[in-house]
Amino acid sequence: MHLYPFLTYSEQAHLGVIEILGKELPSMSIWQKYVNWNSKTTACMLRDFYGLNSERKCYSVQELSNKYNLTNERVRQITMSGLPEDPVVSMVRDNVSRLFTEPMVGSWDSRWNDINMQNNLNYTPREIMALICMANSDYGVLTTESGVSFMVDRSKLGLIKLRGVLKKIETRFALRRYDNETIELSHFFNTVTKHNLSDDEMKEICDVMSTYLLKRDGVQTNKDNQLVFEHNSLDRSLAIERVLREKGTPMSVNEIFAVYNNTHPAEKIDSQSSVHSYLLRNENVISMGKRGLYALKEWPDIYSGCLKDHIPEVLDGYDRPLTLSELTAKVRENFPDTNEKSVSTLIYANPDGLYEVFVGNLVGLAGKNYDDRELKVRKVKRRETFNERMDNFMKFVDEEGRLPYTNSNEEESSLDRWRKNIQCGKVEASESQINVLNKYLKESSDLPQNGQEHIFREKCRMVRKLAEETGRLPHNRHNSNLYVWFYKSLKQRGTWHDNRDMYFEDLLEYLQGHLNMALRQNLNLVDK
Repeated sequence: MHLYPFLTYSEQAHLGVIEILGKELPSMSIWQKYVNWNSKTTACMLRDFYGLNSERKCYSVQELSNKYNLTNERVRQITMSGLPEDPVVSMVRDNVSRLFTEPMVGSWDSRWNDINMQNNLNYTPREIMALICMANSDYGVLTTESGVSFMVDRSKLGLIKLRGVLKKIETRFALRRYDNETIELSHFFNTVTKHNLSDDEMKEICDVMSTYLLKRDGVQTNKDNQLVFEHNSLDRSLAIERVLREKGTPMSVNEIFAVYNNTHPAEKIDSQSSVHSYLLRNENVISMGKRGLYALKEWPDIYSGCLKDHIPEVLDGYDRPLTLSELTAKVRENFPDTNEKSVSTLIYANPDGLYEVFVGNLVGLAGKNYDDRELKVRKVKRRETFNERMDNFMKFVDEEGRLPYTNSNEEESSLDRWRKNIQCGKVEASESQINVLNKYLKESSDLPQNGQEHIFREKCRMVRKLAEETGRLPHNRHNSNLYVWFYKSLKQRGTWHDNRDMYFEDLLEYLQGHLNMALRQNLNLVDK
């Protein structure tokens, strides 16, 4: 019979009866009492590390380092080694260390309950894992953010690697999916860890992970025993297309918004503008000009052009000019919400000299021969074409070195409004014209895009000029406004996320290279 100094006389007697009857020794219970009795520093550190202390709190390496006045590396060595050998409990320790041989065991395993009942421990699965790890240093404990714990064989799969696997697969599961996604766990593990595990070891690990993941809603297995992450999100663009398809006729954004939200209450869209963006990204949906209506491209007899393009088509179908009322009535067949004022506005704008307006409020196409010799042309003041506006816009940017913005200068403000109206669709422009403007704006992206960036760049130039002329930074006494702006900008450096970041970095680079040594050191201190 083995005597254990950390047991009471009654506990020793109970063990004696167990040995006499030939029953299995409660090794885990004995080991637990030994771990709690051991007062050596190593045992105290391991109890703190695994949360087997009176607080049931797991200490970090840094906390242990501070508590026991050891280096972090020394703490890591101790926590990875388990309790030192002790001949008093060598047989018990061997029994405990051989309880599990798998490379990975999850906290939901029913054997933890069996160990608890047989040894009367009243421990959580993670705490039982910790006891085993203190007996067998080949194992370590890993707990996920969701509270699930794993006991992992370090020699088969490193804890750091496994933590990475768990994080990646959790991230993969949390991603939004429009369709079901199949996961081959063994391939996933090999891709992430680069470990060469045997087939049996890989099967055991995959079985544990499958059990862990299958406890979640939205995870199933298929006939090939692969995991299937069910779709967890609705493809709103496709759902909106189905709304149109079921309706069978063109719909406005407002109508689509109401029907979609009633059909999909769990995936509601917050605003009508969001509906508009989903419509634009769906290649099967077309916009019916400026009417605010949308239809499916496959539907027959759907006119998808805009009013500006439709008017010349109507006029070209007649061998005589039409009155505005006649033209409006014909146009309303495809654009029922338009009116005579909208039509006349486009006519009198006369883009590219396309229309000819005759006395009597008649409208025809320029260059088309009409037989009526009594027709008299009425001169109409023509608005500037896109090309003319574009030329003026580029001329301004070239001369001023910046984009125009709305201010007291009406000519500059007009160019700014024109640019914004083109971009938001308030002014009619072809796709090629819009591309010309966007290309030019992209090429001019390093220039000030608005008044804020323009004023900021001018301030940078003033500081640079001052440094060139005086060899010093702005002074609170002589250049108070510039001084306040400069040091305020230093504090805000890198927070603007527009061209101001670039302008200020260029200024600092210039100052570092051209100010004298003392001022450069001063600038470095302020920068830090």
